Amino acid sequence: MGTMQVQAGVGIVYRMRLSERPTNPERLWHGIIEEVHPPVCWVRLNEPGYEGLDEMIFFEQIVDIEEGPGYEIPTR
Repeated sequence: MGTMQVQAGVGIVYRMRLSERPTNPERLWHGIIEEVHPPVCWVRLNEPGYEGLDEMIFFEQIVDIEEGPGYEIPTR
């Protein structure tokens, strides 16, 4: 993904890192960005059963932006 738009209030789709040993590494998670501190951001989950939980994720985990304008962060 060339560049990503990342800012507070934006809905994102992401995957867990393999180092977190997910049961299903291909599962897509959905959340709203709460804070941005490159190269990570804090996300409030909106997945059923996980609503309201916060998680720190790296920009590289983001696979899609669901909504909202943002500022551009180049990816490697």
